[in-house]
Amino acid sequence: MGAFTDRTGEKVYNSRVGMWMEIIAYRGATDVDIRFEDGVVVTGRAYDNFKNGKIARPAGVDPYVYKGSLLGMRIKNRAGYEMEVIKVHNSKVCDIRFDDGTIVEKVLVSNFKNGYVGHPKHSMISEQKQQRAKDLVGQKRLNSSGYEMELVVYRNSGDIDVRFNDGSIVNTRMCQWKLGHIQEPFSVHIGETSIATNGQEMTVIAYRGTSDIDVRFEDGTVIEHKSYCHFKTGLIKNPNSPYKNKPRTTHRLGERFKVRTGETVEIIRYAKANDLDIKVLETGHIIKGLSYSRLKTGGVDVTDYS
Repeated sequence: MGAFTDRTGEKVYNSRVGMWMEIIAYRGATDVDIRFEDGVVVTGRAYDNFKNGKIARPAGVDPYVYKGSLLGMRIKNRAGYEMEVIKVHNSKVCDIRFDDGTIVEKVLVSNFKNGYVGHPKHSMISEQKQQRAKDLVGQKRLNSSGYEMELVVYRNSGDIDVRFNDGSIVNTRMCQWKLGHIQEPFSVHIGETSIATNGQEMTVIAYRGTSDIDVRFEDGTVIEHKSYCHFKTGLIKNPNSPYKNKPRTTHRLGERFKVRTGETVEIIRYAKANDLDIKVLETGHIIKGLSYSRLKTGGVDVTDYS
């Protein structure tokens, strides 16, 4: 007599009923127990009939009472929690159990398969926010001024932290992040210099925003709470200007201005408001007979006189 072969676990597709069959007990070639994929079990069948797909499924049995293909199915919901089908009511409804033992009854099968079953102890929205935060943190982009910034903390769409390359952190909103409208770190401007209209050099020593900066003139005078725009155009006045007490014909000598083409010019002769000469510092070119108001408002284009 040949050695006994245990065929438990063998599977065959039964084309007559359109289901897979599996041997769940094998006691011999003529005594085999078989389970259909929907959970229905038949016993004492011949192995040859199983192999040839000739096992009939019992008539009149509701396939959803024995929904073996769904029972025990495990997937993750959208928040990443494992869940398992523990009971099938019908083709559309089942009960599920999460790994921590929490049971949710009468869940739509379609929702289960698509992961849309929320854990009762964990807010689905909260979990999705946490996932969104994980996806966003670490992203980098350039702001409208060309400075690189990195999203380092995401609490919600209206509360994020952005870090610039110098380590400065700015609290802002996602809409500002997406548009690149977050201002560059304040410390970027510290130490920046410009020429005031009296010809003195001034340096930014504190920058709290575009409308609130402090500057120090080369004579040591500190002016607080001024506009950055006025700093760039030289329109911050020094009350201790060395030209303050000079005669009117000489008090503006040496004043420097940035003209519209970017060059710096200096007043080298001042007869009166409508008669002065300037020198273009970059080229040494001298332009005569200008008005002070035209010079101060930036209306001089030195290329017109070259």
